[in-house]
Amino acid sequence: METKDTKQTIKTFVEACNALGDKHPFVLQWAAIESAFCDDKDANDIRAYLKLRIVVAALNDGWKPQYSVNEFRYIPWFYIYSKEEWEKLDDDKKKRGRMFGGRAYHYGTVFGGMSCIGADISSANTYGYHPTVFAFKDQDTAYYCGTQFIDLWRDYVVSCM
Repeated sequence: METKDTKQTIKTFVEACNALGDKHPFVLQWAAIESAFCDDKDANDIRAYLKLRIVVAALNDGWKPQYSVNEFRYIPWFYIYSKEEWEKLDDDKKKRGRMFGGRAYHYGTVFGGMSCIGADISSANTYGYHPTVFAFKDQDTAYYCGTQFIDLWRDYVVSCM
């Protein structure tokens, strides 16, 4: 069975909705919330969260994390830039800019979830303590979602702060 490359077919939120179909639970939940909060600017984080659930499900094309010991899953880790800022970065800065933290002296740990950064002597330790619905089947898809849908990530993360 040949798998499709969802990164080629899903470039917008609307395409993600279409890939899942209008009867998918995530799409139905999005429609209900959107109609309830259509003019509420304070609900941008809720909108972004629901949109990201749809995008992640569509990009994963049926794959769902099981959170088992032998399963690899990936999440996008990055600094939050606007799309305009991202497009102005040179390739070297884009490589470094997508990472939220890294090793200099100590260690980096991921437990799955949104991450934060902390300093320990001369290092930056990266942690994500909570299970996430934003897990991906492979690194390329996580990276693609983090860059292609950067505005959704920004709305979700920045609104939550």
